[in-house]
Amino acid sequence: MGASPDKSQLERLAARLEVARELDPVSANTLSFLAEVRSSLGTSEEALKLAVRAVEIAPSETHHRLAVARILWSLRQPDEAIRMAQSALPAADTAEERQEVQQFLDFAAKVH
Repeated sequence: MGASPDKSQLERLAARLEVARELDPVSANTLSFLAEVRSSLGTSEEALKLAVRAVEIAPSETHHRLAVARILWSLRQPDEAIRMAQSALPAADTAEERQEVQQFLDFAAKVH
């Protein structure tokens, strides 16, 4: 496993993602990835708006729903986070996606 990116790396990544967002403002993948980077930078309220928009654009994508759940968790909204993660389970198309969602739910059950 590599080291986590530092703040300057995250800021550079966010800047690149903002450029991508300008080029394609309805790319759910870009919005979701930018949301996760913004959350890592401590701007979770902004991140939540981006992730929710990604879900609106691509509601059947498990990853976007899980991004919202993680951000809600970081905003200390565990019940909403759990509900969002639970809504991702039916959308999970692969065993890998189901496992990722289940891991979040298991974690939340342990600490909530």
